[in-house]
Formats: sequence, C-alpha cells, structure tokens
Amino acid sequence: MNGSNSRRTDDGSADTVSVIMSNYRGAAYLAAAVRSVLGQTHNRIELIVADDASDDDSVAIVNDIAREDSRLIPVALTVNGGPGAARNAALERARGDWIAIVDSDDILHPRRIERLLAAAKRLEADMIADDMVQFGDREVAGTTVLGGRDIGASLTVSPAAFVDSDGVSAGVASFGYLKPMIRRAFLGSRRYNARLRIGEDFDLCLRLLIDGARYAVVPDPTYLYRRHAGSISHRLTEAALESLLAAHADAVRAAARSRPADAALHRALDDRAGRLERGLDYERLVRAIKSRQPLSAAGQILRHPALLSDLRASLADRRAKGRIDPVPQDRAPLTLVLGSAARAADAPAPAEAVRMAVPPLRSPGSADEDDHVALACRLTALAEGRAVRVLAFGAEGLCALGYLPEWDAAVVTLAPAEAERAVLPPGADLAVLPPAG
Repeated sequence: MNGSNSRRTDDGSADTVSVIMSNYRGAAYLAAAVRSVLGQTHNRIELIVADDASDDDSVAIVNDIAREDSRLIPVALTVNGGPGAARNAALERARGDWIAIVDSDDILHPRRIERLLAAAKRLEADMIADDMVQFGDREVAGTTVLGGRDIGASLTVSPAAFVDSDGVSAGVASFGYLKPMIRRAFLGSRRYNARLRIGEDFDLCLRLLIDGARYAVVPDPTYLYRRHAGSISHRLTEAALESLLAAHADAVRAAARSRPADAALHRALDDRAGRLERGLDYERLVRAIKSRQPLSAAGQILRHPALLSDLRASLADRRAKGRIDPVPQDRAPLTLVLGSAARAADAPAPAEAVRMAVPPLRSPGSADEDDHVALACRLTALAEGRAVRVLAFGAEGLCALGYLPEWDAAVVTLAPAEAERAVLPPGADLAVLPPAG
C-alpha cells in the first residue's frame, strides 16, 4: 500500500492551520516539501504555495499536486518580489487559526503540526517553534540549528534573548532561523517587510515579540532543514545589510513606543545595530579590495581598524578549509531497522542492518526530548549521501522514519489497530500483521 493514504489521527484539536510556503526556482525539492505538509497527521490544514515568478517547473509541480489534493492552494506571482512579498501573498489567502511557515526545500515530520498545536495549548503560546535538524550538507548533517542551547522541556523566548541570538552572519543557534507557527488572531494585519530579501522571518518575529507575543520553543526535532548551495539564508550583501539596518531602525522605534522600560531589549537592539553596521563596513571593505581600490580599502580600515582583524580571520578560515581533507565516511548502502527495543532486536533483517531502538515519544512541551533529538540527529547523519532502506516496526518505528528526510525504500510493519490510525510519510509502504490469535 502506498504511503499516500488519507487516514489521519484525531489529535483532539479543532484548530485549523494555514501553512504558507514561498517558492522561487525550487522545483528540485518542491514536491517533497509539499507532500510532507499534506502528509501531516493533523489534517485540518491548508497549504498555500506562493510561487515568486519562478522560471523552472515549480508552478507545474504545484498545480499537478493541487489536482490531487484540494487543500493545496497555488498562488502564482508574475513579478519576482522576494520571499517576504510571496509570503504576504500567501497570508492574504490564509484562513486558519494558526499560520505555519515552511520553506519550499525543507521536510516536515508527519506529526510536527499535531505536536506543535499541543505544545502551544499547553504553554499558552502565541508563537511556537521546534528545533531544526539539518541535512543535505555532510558538514552539518545530523546537527540542529539551536545546537547546544539548553531548551529543556520548553523555553520562553524574551525579546532581548531573541535579538541577542542573531549573529548577523552566522545562523547557528539563532532563534530567527526557526520556522514558527503563529496564532492568526495575534498576527492580525501584520505582514512581512517585503523590502527584506534575507532576515524577513527574524524581522516579523521581532515585531511580534515587541508587541507582546509569547514565544515558546520546544526541542522536538520535527523540522528537517535542507542545507545546499542554493540556500540564500547564508549569503549577505551590502544591499541586504542596508535593508536589515533600515528594518532594525523600525524595530528600535517600535520598542521605544511599546517597551520603553525593557532595558535588556534596548541593550540587545543597540548591540545588534553595531553588529549589522560592522558587517556592512566589512562588505564595503571586501568590495573595495575586489575592485582593486586600495585607497578606498585603506580608508575603510583607517575608519574602522577592527575590520582588519575580521579580514585576517576570514582569510585564515578560507585557508584552513582548503587544507582540511574531507572526513572519510562510509557511503555504502544502508539498511535501518527501527522500532521499540524489543521489535528492533527481534525483527527479521539482513545481518549487516543497523538496528536502532526508538524510545517512547513524550508529550510535547512537557518533558525533555533529548533522546528523540539524539535519535533524529543520528539517523540524519547516517543517511546523508547514501542509499537507505528502512524497515520500521510499530508506532515507534513509524515515528523514527519521519526523522529521515530521504530514503530509497521504506516498509512500515504495523498491527491492525496501529494501521487503522497510521499516517505514512509519502513513498513508504505499509505491511499489516495478521490479527492476533
């Protein structure tokens, strides 16, 4: 049986969720991203894909899937306006109680929305997000965006902590990289800053926090974040930094009006302004060097002597990367056996198969999820760049399968009662055990 079955769990939530996805030239990964959203256990969703005037097959891909599933709403823009403008176009069509933001090259665990809704209710959050497990790049595969942050069962992010997390040029551990769900009643008429081509999520979340939103983060590893050469999130230019500085100035003014006594926030905003300005000065220095304008470059260094240490650090980093040989990794085909400790140990499988016991899944936002974070990271690292066959057993195995962004073949073996409520990731096959007795 193909994994596109329509069964869904009844998670007890009547909330509807509008998933908004902007896309530009994302044809290579778009279908997988879309199907991972439509394959959620919480089926009270709509997915609005706003294509930002792509010149590849993106529109055709979305239209083809929309003919199969009426919950997918295509929006095709005729002029490229950037991710903020595309997301705004999607927001105008959204009707859900919650707005979920998903990128068009990423993958969702089938239970992500179900678990985030439960966590938001428990934590009384206006915004809720989970950690992101990275894949697609061997250097980061199997790590999470928040890295070593101590989230515990959950973490309430203050406006100051949110601003402090932004390192301008490094996304690691920045709350701004997370893809939250936002209560639509709180979002109201607020929209993305369409002038921003980078950092638009950070800017919207910051404005919501300044206006009093309660933002909770849980450690669930249910958002799979693809890293690849086309990811724009990791590239800064002079124009991008100038736009970020203008948006930051707007946030400073908003904070002065809404939170005049929040000294920690104002200190964090001052520090971020300094980081942005230094980043812009550095980009101008690099441009002068590349353009062979020594007088301009020297003037930049005389005005900002600290830029010289930034330049030296950047050159040293490039040389170090050029000297380091890739770490040898086993890329042979892999068979994974996933299930509870008993099922993983006893399941029939080839002798060379890697058997992984899956711990019980706890309630979101109520207990530490370190065991599932570690499991998701190990699975993603093991599977990176190799052919993978998965044999998943029981509800635990099915849950673990969702942590793998890609595989070549997957068979999920369930008891009849489990199969009745199961939602399989797209492409997985279902095997039902004979009734007991």
